[in-house]
Amino acid sequence: MKSDAFRFALGKFQCLALLDGISRYPAGAFFTNVQKEKYESMLRGRGESAEEIAVPYIPLCIDAGNEKVLVDTGMGAGAPSGGRLLSRLRAEGIEPRDIGTVIISHAHPDHVGANLDDRGKPAFPKARYVISKEEWDFWLSPGSRAEAQGGDYFQEVLVPFAQKNLLGIQGQVELLEQETEILPGISAISAPGHTPGHIALSISSGAAQLVYLGDAVCHPLHVEYPETLIAFDLQPIEVVRSRRRLLRKAAREAALVHSYHFPYPGLGYVIAKDEGWQWEPLEAAE
Repeated sequence: MKSDAFRFALGKFQCLALLDGISRYPAGAFFTNVQKEKYESMLRGRGESAEEIAVPYIPLCIDAGNEKVLVDTGMGAGAPSGGRLLSRLRAEGIEPRDIGTVIISHAHPDHVGANLDDRGKPAFPKARYVISKEEWDFWLSPGSRAEAQGGDYFQEVLVPFAQKNLLGIQGQVELLEQETEILPGISAISAPGHTPGHIALSISSGAAQLVYLGDAVCHPLHVEYPETLIAFDLQPIEVVRSRRRLLRKAAREAALVHSYHFPYPGLGYVIAKDEGWQWEPLEAAE
């Protein structure tokens, strides 16, 4: 496996999990409603640091035959710990103009950072950018953010970043108002909570299926402990509800699963265990 691009087939679709970059966050940010002693013990049990978590950013590129699709755009140029998406694509022979659809799971910086080029123009000039209308309205309509409890970082960093990278694509944007098929074999799943308009994806080709979780599930321990919250979850009740729905679907359908922040390449399976689930990384990717 190349260290920055993992190629895999999903039925007739050819897919790439691309490493845009890696950041490190305090472990507590991923377990805000769990006692420190408990989450430290859980992390050590997995052989991970109890102090900080390595967090990769893993956009997905899908060659669906008639069209190339990009799911999320990473941190963007200039980011100290990311921004490598375009170079990863080019290394695989894919130019920005080759992308026909860009699907945005939500508008956090690590998912929309390469929406625009260094001139402030859409980085993917021939693509339609697809995002849920609720997500679009949340970031661009002040009234919709009135009840958001995000603090100074939310207001001073996240909101301006989202607005810049959404307004810059408005001439090419398509807003989804419900769960729907975006193109043959790729459908949006409403998965609010992390942000109000967050979407996941159901991707299928023939009998092969993949569930793209986005940030509905951000760490493998959240599969086993789905009630766990992270610092960036804006709607705690909704995120747990969405997470359980997605995990149930993935386990029931025995679908391949992609999570944007799981250990690279972010692929594996959700296995039913007792009354819950556990994460099984894709063996070929280990």
